[in-house]
Order: sequence, then C-alpha cells, then structure tokens
Amino acid sequence: MHTLKKIGLKVGNKVNQQVSVPKWITSNPNCSRRCLRGLIDTDGGIFKNKYRINGREYSYLKMCFTNKSLSLIDFVSKSLKLNGFNPKIYKGSKVWLCSEKEVKRYLEVIGSSNNRLNKWLGDKILVMER
Repeated sequence: MHTLKKIGLKVGNKVNQQVSVPKWITSNPNCSRRCLRGLIDTDGGIFKNKYRINGREYSYLKMCFTNKSLSLIDFVSKSLKLNGFNPKIYKGSKVWLCSEKEVKRYLEVIGSSNNRLNKWLGDKILVMER
C-alpha cells in the first residue's frame, strides 16, 4: 500500500475523499486513456436504449459512467472530450455518450479490458448491424 500512496493514490473511500486521478496519469495521453478504460470497465456500462414514437420501436446503444466522486466525473468527461467524444453530464454523477456511433467508436479507440463487457457488446453490436 505504501507504493500506491507514493505514486499519488489515496487509501479509503473514494467518494468521501473525492479522490482525483494523479497528475502523472492526466499528463500522459496513453495513461489517461488506460485510466479512462479502467474506470468505464468498473463503474460504467453500455445499454440498449429503447423508445417508441407513433407505435414504432427504436433502439440504440448508450454508454454511462456513474460515480459520486466529482473529480472522477470531471476526469472521465474531459478525457472523452480530448479523444474526440461528446459526453453529457447528468445530475452531476453520470457521464453519458448518447449516440450509438460514439459508443462503437469508444470501443474501437479506447477499448475495454472487461471480457464480460466485451462479450456482451460484441453480441449486441452484431445483432444491431444486421
């Protein structure tokens, strides 16, 4: 644990401490992308948004990161913007990518290290492209 403290990480509840991403990560684009991927993999998800208009059903993918740490919300939003995405912050604790095109591009550009998420996404994207 001493090593983690030494590189700028805090021990304990990330919400109570309002932890932030260390400068050595935010100042390096590769580290920032990896950190973003890790945060989305653990505290985010991709969802199929369904709705009806005039009796016709529509659906598309959306991605959401949820966290009560305002500095992590800020980091995720800024990192997405720096990588060419258009995130929306809702209720101060959720960062959304609201277009299926951006969700697919996120998977291509940033990727995911979460095998369960990758498997679920692969199935859903293949179904939607048919």
